[in-house]
Amino acid sequence: MDNNIQIKNKKIHKISFLQFAAGCIFLITLTGFISVMLATFFKDKAITNPFYLSVIAFFGLSCLFLVINSIFGIKIALKNNNKKLLILFVLSAILILPFVSIYTTFASATLMLEYKQ
Repeated sequence: MDNNIQIKNKKIHKISFLQFAAGCIFLITLTGFISVMLATFFKDKAITNPFYLSVIAFFGLSCLFLVINSIFGIKIALKNNNKKLLILFVLSAILILPFVSIYTTFASATLMLEYKQ
């Protein structure tokens, strides 16, 4: 019985650490993404620069990783009947949506700049 509790605690610790790491990576890529969007907006450069595209791809992947990890965290929290952990993982999955909407807003604005006459 005690061994089963240790295995559950290791899973919770592992998923929580991955969530922390994903959050840090997300914040770093968000900073890079905002700077890329500002550079393309103010300097009238095309967004097709390979560096810009790689920053955008890393930002998208970090968002995806954070949401997927949150879903696994929700499953583990439900399995262990841990309400506090469940609320935290649900909030981390939901609160990523404003940043995704910021991405789509910036992306559409910069793409529209390429079509100006």
